[in-house]
Amino acid sequence: MAIIPKGMNSREFKERYVFDPQQDLIAEGTYSRVFRAVDSLLQRDICIKYFRKEMITGSSLIREINRAGSLFHPNIVAFYDLIEIEETNVIGEVEKQPIGVVEYVNGGMLTDYVQQHKIEGELLRKLIRDVIKGLSYLHSIGRPHLDIKPGNLLVKLTEKDPVAKIADCLNNENINALSVPSTVKPQQLCYKAPEYFEGAYGELTVKADIWALGLIVHELVTGEKLFYKEGDTVEKVIRNICHSDHWVRVHDLPEPYVTFVKKCLVRNVHDRNVSLEELILILDKYQPEEVKPEAAQVEMPSAPIYADPFIQPVESNVQPTTPAHAETVASPPVASKAKPEAVSAQPTRKMHLSIPVIIAALAILVGISAFIWRIVDTKKDPAATQKVVTMPGPVAAPMPVKEAQAAAPQIVHDTIRVVEIQQKFVPAPYVPAKKPAPVATAATPSAPAVTPVLPSFDYLYADKPYYFDLKTPLMSDVEFDLYSDNAAITALGKNTFYVKATKTGPLAVTVLEKGTHVRLAEKEYNVKAKPRPVATIGDDIVGGFVSPKMLLAKLTIQAKSEYGTYKVKSFRMTCRSGSCDINDVSNDGTFNESMIRFLHNVKAGEKLYFDNIIAEGDNGQALRLDDFQVTTY
Repeated sequence: MAIIPKGMNSREFKERYVFDPQQDLIAEGTYSRVFRAVDSLLQRDICIKYFRKEMITGSSLIREINRAGSLFHPNIVAFYDLIEIEETNVIGEVEKQPIGVVEYVNGGMLTDYVQQHKIEGELLRKLIRDVIKGLSYLHSIGRPHLDIKPGNLLVKLTEKDPVAKIADCLNNENINALSVPSTVKPQQLCYKAPEYFEGAYGELTVKADIWALGLIVHELVTGEKLFYKEGDTVEKVIRNICHSDHWVRVHDLPEPYVTFVKKCLVRNVHDRNVSLEELILILDKYQPEEVKPEAAQVEMPSAPIYADPFIQPVESNVQPTTPAHAETVASPPVASKAKPEAVSAQPTRKMHLSIPVIIAALAILVGISAFIWRIVDTKKDPAATQKVVTMPGPVAAPMPVKEAQAAAPQIVHDTIRVVEIQQKFVPAPYVPAKKPAPVATAATPSAPAVTPVLPSFDYLYADKPYYFDLKTPLMSDVEFDLYSDNAAITALGKNTFYVKATKTGPLAVTVLEKGTHVRLAEKEYNVKAKPRPVATIGDDIVGGFVSPKMLLAKLTIQAKSEYGTYKVKSFRMTCRSGSCDINDVSNDGTFNESMIRFLHNVKAGEKLYFDNIIAEGDNGQALRLDDFQVTTY
């Protein structure tokens, strides 16, 4: 099913899709920004995926979206619609801005959800199986994801168990780039497979998703990234992925996760042959310690039970009598017409039994033995001598069990058939339900059953929204208000908010119960002024020294600060050492063709200078940044 872009202007789009670009930003990536919104026509929560114009020019975005629009699976985030905003610029040309409408997933990232709520046991294995099912669906239609990372694994909260979903199944062709873009962060790169950096393995396949899945499972269990720690550069992460010894940390995992991760993290892609079906079996075969097979209760079956599974029951012409007072009547032993050796003459059947099957068979045999022992044990139950058995031949008077056994010692018992089992049911004594405790009135408000916790920040920046999660159960009925004199606060749910400080200095934030306005928690934060961004070529150029190959891998100047990232609009590149000749200007923040040709021939020790750097501020206005210099080696 192909998605044909709908044409809209800005007014029509804003009338249907309601959101605040400043408050409702959920995520920001290389190709797009994602906002939470409400579809006023269909009255449902959605996400708006706003694609960056500079990244989609000449790309295969529309074709990728057409492919994503045909994906339907409960563990894949649904792509609802594609809209093109058509506006006429100052010279009369019609510009089109594609915007995607996708499913809103309300539980956040899978890794954050598992760590915040301390998910473990069967629920953790269920969430991992959800991810595997989504990947299996993508692989079955010949579409590897190739960008599995925490930001693309989300949790959908439902009335029952949470559901894990895979997001962002777009732009997979861009993953096979020959160099690492400077905008990629080390903590995002650490989920890439070794073949991403080693071209000898050829194109990326579904095996890259297997590698990333192993890293995700390791992080879900331990809460730590395997190949990245705070402060690592892009080059350090690549070395860790391709060469570091990670098996010691993998072996510290509990089962079944150590087996699961070991099968995923095989560096040589040609030897990484584990399938998703095998990984599901590894999770399903795991037997938790708290459920022991020997402790399981064996229910007495109501259907006929046969001592030997290879011997079929022999139908007797003699109808057993069932006295009203008897609880159990056994069918009479029937003499076999065949020789006793005929039973053992049956062909031998090979049985490949696993340990759980053997344990279950033993448990059934123990139950059968106990049931037979109860019938024949007359010493403990004097009334058992009155139980009746029917002998072959003419109907005779009832005989005691012991005499009947002595009268026919030569009979071969080749089958045991339970005619009837009756159990007396004694109902439990009636216990009246306790009356509920009186509910506190508004005059005497009581504290809610859940206690909110304000998040910790070293400091906040003015005019920047921060996400406040009060760390309470998501399905709780208690609602809260957040209050502060010097901040704009937007409620996102019962216990989540956006807080944006409006001035510097101390900022006191108070949590109130929504119904009674009882003060439940309070915290003071330090608000700092917005810092000035600094322009660089990547985060990993240390001391201003860089190789020409690394510059070619970056190709883009970026401007960053602790407040956020800025888009560089233009800059100038010159040579100050005197032995090289370059004085060129970029009009889009990336190296142009003449700059790239120069870097292919530059020698060691050349001093390259970047000035006239203009970035776009968060308000859309031009921002002049400081110059910087690098030296090649």
